[in-house]
Amino acid sequence: YSLYSHLASFPDSEQFSTYAHFTRVLPYRLNSYKQALYDYACPNHCNTVTRLKWVTALTVDPERKHRMLALARKIDTEEMEQCYPCFYRCLRSEMERYQQAKQYLHLVEAGTDYEEDMYDEAV
Repeated sequence: YSLYSHLASFPDSEQFSTYAHFTRVLPYRLNSYKQALYDYACPNHCNTVTRLKWVTALTVDPERKHRMLALARKIDTEEMEQCYPCFYRCLRSEMERYQQAKQYLHLVEAGTDYEEDMYDEAV
């Protein structure tokens, strides 16, 4: 299930292209960006930007501070402000599905251990 399937929730293709561009920026860091936004973002664009800047100020590690500041700057643009409500909904939806998938994976792993124990007892 892809974020691009939410195309219908974008009022026009320009907002979608801005969102798609943002999700392709620095692909190897995208998961950490998504996790940071999932943790600190809210439906209000201005509050999210302010919160990310506060987190940047409180971060001690220089590399992480640099990444958080880069994220805050990417979010703090006019283009992003216009498509932010749709972006936020898509991000929350994707991250919630990711959390559910992790829960299912843990259930499967727990169920697999149980079945292996039953097999060992039967043999």
